[in-house]
Amino acid sequence: MISRRHSTERRYRRPVEIPSDWPLHGAHLAPDGLERLGTILEMNPDLAAMTREDPLLARGIVVVAHASRAITSFLMEHPIPSLEEPPVAEPEDLDPNALRRFVEGRLVRTAVRDLLGMADMPTVGRELADTADAAAAAALAIATATNPGPDIPFSVVAMGKWGAQELNYASDIDVLFVYDTPDGTDPDTARRHANHLAAGFIAALADVTTEGIAYRVDADLRPEGRNGPLARSIDSYAAYYERWAHTWEYQSLIKARPAAGDPTLGRTFTTLITPYIYPDTLPPDAIRDIRTMKARIEHQPRDTTFHLKHGPGGLSDVEFFTQLLQMRHGGSDASLRVQGTIAALTRLTDAGTLTGKQARDMIDAYRFCAHVRNRLFLQLGRPTDNIPIDALQGARLARSLGYQASPRSTLREDYRRITRRARRLVETGFYHDL
Repeated sequence: MISRRHSTERRYRRPVEIPSDWPLHGAHLAPDGLERLGTILEMNPDLAAMTREDPLLARGIVVVAHASRAITSFLMEHPIPSLEEPPVAEPEDLDPNALRRFVEGRLVRTAVRDLLGMADMPTVGRELADTADAAAAAALAIATATNPGPDIPFSVVAMGKWGAQELNYASDIDVLFVYDTPDGTDPDTARRHANHLAAGFIAALADVTTEGIAYRVDADLRPEGRNGPLARSIDSYAAYYERWAHTWEYQSLIKARPAAGDPTLGRTFTTLITPYIYPDTLPPDAIRDIRTMKARIEHQPRDTTFHLKHGPGGLSDVEFFTQLLQMRHGGSDASLRVQGTIAALTRLTDAGTLTGKQARDMIDAYRFCAHVRNRLFLQLGRPTDNIPIDALQGARLARSLGYQASPRSTLREDYRRITRRARRLVETGFYHDL
């Protein structure tokens, strides 16, 4: 999540001149954007020098200054990361502050590429997930170094949008922890050590340091939620999913993906959960449970008029629709057993479960809502799911998305048109059979 610390921007409110020799000296910016641009260049002379040699970078700084207070605050203190495809990178050392700087730098790089149109919505999700993967590996190394104990197989399983590699800027990272007990190791000792590793992993990412936090970590999808242990053995997971798990827990496992730790154990966990997610035939009571849970979410009191997540045809509609079809048909068609929503909709088309138009309508809604949600976070520096009511904020959001003529009203018209198509399909293909 970008801008986890105080905003440096607030400390600078005097007018700042844009250098006359700067390549985009005459760039059109609103007064606050012009001020942010000048402050970035003044506080980061190396960056200012680089932009004189690199028009793309100069354009990127203008776009950032106009569209995102959150990224501007970061660039006031740090150089901009390379906008080209980076090599696979990990934090340089196991210092928690270095880990936080690594994460924020990588998120800013993705955000600038996003704002410049160099990365579309699926690419942004993958880049953000790749950053979380690298951070998870570092956090597990920190936890292992600070919690000595027996050498046990231990795996960090990414869940939710992280597992699906469709992460957004404002997301928590959802996680499960699984371990195994080697022959000759005391089971109680292994259990205690695994839970110390899990707690250390969360602390390495989520504890507040002088550099803020790297990620908020949510482990509540684990068996028994907050009442259960952070880490469970592979045998304990097997017993739980066989005897006590609810339908929604199986549904949440669709996006499970081993992200760090012992790869063999991660694959064992994936093999374990597959029959529960994708039975040969999904029982009628499981279908009813999924539909009932979705209806319950829809009836929670909230204004969903322009809600990107829970509005009709929004992200939640698309995800529930897709996951129900995956669970109903994935037992007989292994190609449907993918974590990503867009990938699953494409596979459902290939399998003949959806027509090309049906899949396109759902993918369009998912991509549109996710893209707007990401851009809204970059604009405000905080998570929100509602397209702004405020006319100025709404117009600024729309212009950052490329709308020129009547930007605010055109954005809203597109939202209504795109989500309406998806909602029609939810009403016919989720609450009723296709």
